[in-house]
Order: sequence, then structure tokens, then C-alpha cells
Amino acid sequence: MNSWIAWMFVALAAIPLLNIAWTKLFAPVRMKFADLGFRLLHDPKLNDKDKERVEQLLDDAFKGHKTVLLALMIWPAIIVLAVMKILGVEDDDTLFDRLNAHETGEKFLSYHALCVLGANPIAGFLFIVQAVPALIVMIIAAGSYGAAKHFFVERLFGPFGTAKRI
Repeated sequence: MNSWIAWMFVALAAIPLLNIAWTKLFAPVRMKFADLGFRLLHDPKLNDKDKERVEQLLDDAFKGHKTVLLALMIWPAIIVLAVMKILGVEDDDTLFDRLNAHETGEKFLSYHALCVLGANPIAGFLFIVQAVPALIVMIIAAGSYGAAKHFFVERLFGPFGTAKRI
């Protein structure tokens, strides 16, 4: 019993240290994400509505509760989006399609996904544990990694990772 309590204290003491290490690990990713966002905000090819959504993605990428929401809602979101796909219902938001076609936008969306995961280490880990089997199934079903990545980055992280959609 005493060893269990000692391990609990060690774990509790390790959490802040792991959080610091996690933050340092994601610092270059966050800086690159911010740089890509800056470039997009100053790109004349994007209209004002697109720039507003880029600002939302920049603002929301570092909020830890978004990661918790993703970790809790991954399976319901996948089911809803799969049913929408089967029924032929498409999201009318083409921003992610425009960003994906943009030379900087595709990288920006990928870095957004990494920043959302990095905002909360525990929830990010729980999300990854749940996402790996889903990603494998999606790769098999879609026949390509690119299609599965498209789903996760543009249809899951984008809409569920921004405050306007929650």
C-alpha cells in the first residue's frame, strides 16, 4: 500500500516535468505554425472570410480544452461524418479545400493539427491512442493515406478545433 502511494506522488511530481518537456518539444512546431499563419494572413489570394478563419485556427490551436474535446468526441465525430458521407451530405465550408490547394495552406492545416495535439499532452495522447485504429481503418477503406489524412486534418481538426463550430 505504501509503495502505491509513493508511486502516486512520483507520478504527480512527474506531470509538470513532462508538461514542460512536451511544451519544449512542440515549440518549433508552434513557431512554424505561427509563421505559416502570418504568411496566410498577409496573402492577397485569400479573401477576408478565409483570413478570419485562419485567425480562428491560430487562436484556437493552443487551447488545451480543444484537445480534450477532440479526445472525447473522436468516435462520435467519425460516425457522424461517415454517415454524412454515405448520405451524400457535404460540408459547404470550402475553406479547407481552398487552404489545401494553397501552397502554404496545406502545411498550415497539418501544423494546426499538431498544435492542437500539443496543447494538452494527456488528451493528445488519448486522442492518438484512439485515432491510430481509426486511421488504419480509414486507410484500408479509402485506399490511401492521403484521403485518411485529409479527413483527420480538414474534417476533424479544422471544424472541431475552432470555437465557432463548437
